[in-house]
Amino acid sequence: MGANSKITGNIGTSYIAKTANYTLGTADHILNATSNTFNFTLPTAVSISGREYYIKNVGTGVATILTTSSQTIDGLAS
Repeated sequence: MGANSKITGNIGTSYIAKTANYTLGTADHILNATSNTFNFTLPTAVSISGREYYIKNVGTGVATILTTSSQTIDGLAS
């Protein structure tokens, strides 16, 4: 980290394995799609600016990441 870098707020380190639709919360951090095809829905970014989630798909299905309230990920809704 640079001389002017700082970390503010909580740093989550929780791990969760999922097999069905799931809406992420502020306590989530590392998520793993272990089977099936389903959606991860991100919470609104308005109140949790800077929050990072790590999502991995180790299953054979498709894990889609969706946004909330017309927000986007690099300009895309999913």
